[in-house]
Amino acid sequence: MHLESHQLINAWTPPGPAMLFCPADRPERYQKALDRADVVILDLEDAVSPENRVTAREALIANPLDPDRTIVRINPAGTGDYRRDLAALGDTNYRVVMQAKAEDVDSIIDTALQTVALIETPLGATRAHEIAAAVNCIGLMWGAEDLVAGLGASRVGSGPTRSGPVPTVTSRAGCVRPRGSRPPPMASSRWTRSTSTSLTSPA
Repeated sequence: MHLESHQLINAWTPPGPAMLFCPADRPERYQKALDRADVVILDLEDAVSPENRVTAREALIANPLDPDRTIVRINPAGTGDYRRDLAALGDTNYRVVMQAKAEDVDSIIDTALQTVALIETPLGATRAHEIAAAVNCIGLMWGAEDLVAGLGASRVGSGPTRSGPVPTVTSRAGCVRPRGSRPPPMASSRWTRSTSTSLTSPA
C-alpha cells in the first residue's frame, strides 16, 4: 500500500528519549523492558534467530503492549520474513515500525505504517535524504555496527572506528561537509543523533 502526502495524520512522537530493544520471542521480558524505558522496540529481526521468528510473531500478537510506547523492528524489505512480519502486525494495534536495513524510498512507503528507517548499509547512507523525505518516515536511526562493517571498517581495541571509506560515504549522505562550508539543506527534519542498535532488554 502506498501513501499519499495527506494520509499521514498525527505522526507518532516518542514519549521520551529512552528506548530499549527486546527480543520479540521473549514475551516474559516485554513489560519489564517497558517499565525501564520510555519506548520498547520489540525486535523481530537480529534479536531473533530465523527458526524462532514464527514464535516471535505469535508472541507479538498474544502479548500486546501500549502502542503509543512500542515500536516493532521488522525484517528488511524484499525478504519473506518482511511480508510475514507485516501480516502479523495486521493482527495488532501497533502502528510504528523500525525498518531494518532501509535502502530506498520504495521500501518505506510500501507500508501504511509509520516508519523509523534504520540506516545500516552504505547504500542506505547515501540515500538517507531521500528516505527521510518519504511521507511515512517519521525518523532515522543509524545501525552503527552493521554500517561500519558494511564499509569495510572496524574498531580498534579502545573503541574508536578505523575510518577506511567511512568519510566518503558519510559525506555522500550529507553527514559531513568541508570545513567552512554551509550545511546542505535537509530533505527532512526527521533525523536522530547517531545511535547504536545493540541495546537489549534486561533479563
